[in-house]
Amino acid sequence: MEAARLGGARWHRVLLRHVLPNAAGPVLALAVLDLGTAVLSVASLSFLGYGAPPPAPDWGSLVAAGRDYLADAWWLSTLTGLVIAALVLATHRVARVFNGEGDTDR
Repeated sequence: MEAARLGGARWHRVLLRHVLPNAAGPVLALAVLDLGTAVLSVASLSFLGYGAPPPAPDWGSLVAAGRDYLADAWWLSTLTGLVIAALVLATHRVARVFNGEGDTDR
């Protein structure tokens, strides 16, 4: 950056050519990891009853509503919980790819 700036490049050229390409990977990885964390936080708060009001569908409220039917219809809570877990694990995997760890077992 300093060499480009001393070479006469303007600040927007340095920003677009040097800073943004090097910052894109870590920023995307952090954004994807935060997406998984946000989904887990919203679902847990909604499960406890602190989420959206009852007419609004939310994964945490779906799991909480399925608790009453665990003996007869276990899939109401179980499948919703598995979808939440799969989404969080998938976002973690995507974040690893953006972070440069990728598939090392191939």
